[in-house]
Amino acid sequence: GQRQYIDQPIPVKCSERFAPHLDWILANLDKPHTVTTLSRRANMSGRTFARRFVEETGRTPMQWVTDQRVLFARRMLEESNLDI
Repeated sequence: GQRQYIDQPIPVKCSERFAPHLDWILANLDKPHTVTTLSRRANMSGRTFARRFVEETGRTPMQWVTDQRVLFARRMLEESNLDI
């Protein structure tokens, strides 16, 4: 059949300092995340991490994680033969 169009995320242009955090989250989308666990990993307070995350991505950490999970699920549904 014909492939459906899949929206691709607009690449986030973030600082070199913040990029590793986004990369780690993307590599670990299957794990549970909270602002607390993410901020600890980044060696920041929860408030500082959340504020910088919004400055870098335009989304709260949990909104961004959810967006990335939905995009991943869409790609898997479109590009694989896995059952739901």
